[in-house]
Amino acid sequence: MNDVQFGICCEPEITEIYADAGFDYFECSISAVFQGGKSDAEATGYAERLAKAALPCRSGNGFIPAAYRITGPEVDRAANREYSERVIRRAAECGLETMVFGSGGARRCPDGFSMETAALQVQTFLEDMIPALEKYGMTIAIEPLNTAECNILLSVAAGAVLTARIGHPRIRLLADSYHFLKTDLSLDSLTWSMPLVRHVHLGTVPNRLAPGQEECDGLKTFLAVLKHGGYRGRMSIESGHGPDLRKDARESIAYLRETWASIE
Repeated sequence: MNDVQFGICCEPEITEIYADAGFDYFECSISAVFQGGKSDAEATGYAERLAKAALPCRSGNGFIPAAYRITGPEVDRAANREYSERVIRRAAECGLETMVFGSGGARRCPDGFSMETAALQVQTFLEDMIPALEKYGMTIAIEPLNTAECNILLSVAAGAVLTARIGHPRIRLLADSYHFLKTDLSLDSLTWSMPLVRHVHLGTVPNRLAPGQEECDGLKTFLAVLKHGGYRGRMSIESGHGPDLRKDARESIAYLRETWASIE
């Protein structure tokens, strides 16, 4: 990939809007599309939904539903591995390359539970994914969240430490402008973490809109750190939107391409 590609997080059925605007790909909801809780005989229609989309699906978010506990006293590693391998396989068969590990509900450390133990459980969960990732050629991107959405893995620095600690090329890091600008804001940590960043999410603060839809101090600086750090991967808009999707799509892709090109 010689330069960045801009994508959109959306349902397959509305991708025609974003294809017309000039987006490169879309990012789907893993749990909604691939039906990981169902057997192969029960899960139907996901390949057809993606095949009919007007854009290629190259990444997915919403990896692990909250019902599959990753931290706490009731973790079922076998069930987590079974669920994850199903969705990794199905996603790979449909052309996805990256799965985002946000999953704040599943990874949230329960009240009264040891945060140290929970951190090790998150690491164990990700290490348990490695055989399936290797088998199907998929990469997981660890997504640091903001303090309003989770209580563990809340900064690029923490995500980078975990990524480096696991030390496997199929487990990389995600940088999300909304989470970063909301509660992280450590530009030096983002700068030092750039070699680990595999995927990017974009949204504005304070209202988590698509870039270009509201003033957002810090977004261009965030993008500049990525560009200066050599990032040439995919960036998915993950945001709310107004009533006119076509107008918002055209404005947002124009803003991103112009802003990226203007960074020297």
